[in-house]
Amino acid sequence: MKNPTRRIYDHQSNHSSSYWNRANAKQKSQRLIKLFIAVVILFALGNLLVRLPGWVGNLNQPFGNIQTNIAVEGKVNGKYRTNILLISVSERNSLQDVALASLSSSRESVTFLRIPRSPKMYSSGVDQDMSLSAAYFSKPYRDSEFDSLYLSVKELLALPIDGYFVFVENDLKFDENGIRSIHGKINSFRVLPKLFGYKSWLNENMKTNYAVGSLWSLAWDFRKINDDKLYFVNLDETVDSKQFSLSDIDSLLRENLVDTGISNEQAVIEIVGENITLVIRVINNIGGSTLNFSNNTEESKTKVILGSDKNKAAQRIAGFLNIEVEKEEIESGADIKVVVSSQFEVDFYGQ
Repeated sequence: MKNPTRRIYDHQSNHSSSYWNRANAKQKSQRLIKLFIAVVILFALGNLLVRLPGWVGNLNQPFGNIQTNIAVEGKVNGKYRTNILLISVSERNSLQDVALASLSSSRESVTFLRIPRSPKMYSSGVDQDMSLSAAYFSKPYRDSEFDSLYLSVKELLALPIDGYFVFVENDLKFDENGIRSIHGKINSFRVLPKLFGYKSWLNENMKTNYAVGSLWSLAWDFRKINDDKLYFVNLDETVDSKQFSLSDIDSLLRENLVDTGISNEQAVIEIVGENITLVIRVINNIGGSTLNFSNNTEESKTKVILGSDKNKAAQRIAGFLNIEVEKEEIESGADIKVVVSSQFEVDFYGQ
């Protein structure tokens, strides 16, 4: 007769063995699942590492730059307003729309100044009336559509231009609805997954003199601006009988785009030279006001001379003229002296 105690012992042994077998099987299954997850993660990371240089390269790839001697590398200013020229050109290379985006020095607001293409303006560079569309088409300056338009806008507005964006896209307009729509998209997190696609599109359809890093900085500044701080001004208000009124333009600019940093500086500015009308407009439009005039000059080179520490207006005037500020003592005691040479128009228009 078998020992019942032995049977009980065997039963407990078999039950324990079955339990540990199930536990081991469960642990093995969990290890396999973890191993599978680890393999998937490693594969995804490896794939990301392989693709990342291409993505980074795509983001850091410089945008197309219009080759020109008058539009240097784009700048973002922290001491005064940043003025950016926006140009829309069709795929057939006809001018569609022109605007100026002026970002305040505090980065709290931006004013979009839309510039109509058809009204005429008098240009001393060609000594005739012409529109922006005509300037773009006929290329009166430096045999370049862009250069001719760029100079025409600078002459029309008498404002420094810190950078430009040229878009090649049919029917692109810089109206209020379009700008607010872009602002809303940049504010939305849904734009992030489409970032690479946008960059590819911009590579093919946009030219700018801003570096990639500056572009992201501008986009971030634009994103942070409240919707009620987007202002829109149309130069149609300054057109009388299809002709721009420069005095009305200057009044509109001083009302909407005054640079408080320059106006508060109250620098005394002396202007020497004969062809000084455009320079006077620039000084007034950027916020300067106190001027001393003189026609006596034998200088063959246009200069901006700084004689004090009030350098904001000097930097902006020099930026408009595309020259460097020179530091030296000014006999009259003025803070800034602008010397307009007899060759000014040749230097400015490239004629």
